[in-house]
Amino acid sequence: MEFEKSILSKRGDEAAMPVPVADGIHLLTFHCQHCYTVLADSLHVCGELKSLDSVILLKVTNDVVVGDDVLSKEKGEMTNCIYSALTCGRCHLTVGKILHSSRPAWRRSAPSFSWTNPASVVTS
Repeated sequence: MEFEKSILSKRGDEAAMPVPVADGIHLLTFHCQHCYTVLADSLHVCGELKSLDSVILLKVTNDVVVGDDVLSKEKGEMTNCIYSALTCGRCHLTVGKILHSSRPAWRRSAPSFSWTNPASVVTS
């Protein structure tokens, strides 16, 4: 199973992983845990940051809103990273971050969408 050791295998609702659709490929959609709006799908997953329990996506749906504020962290894994919050366009729950500038090891992922609030996203 391609996601067996991935953080994608951890679901917020404890449901089982989907059955492969073809050639062992598992297709997933990412939903807001509060209102179940579709936010993205697994076709746009380009990586993960296990240290942040995050999935990195290249594309999200129009229901994801990028915050106007540009923020930075001074402590922890995201020290010196510049980002904006991602929220669900329907219920306004914070669902992740978009990185504008990041640590050298993460540069290939900026500016990608990162679900860094796993409790707010359900996969199915």
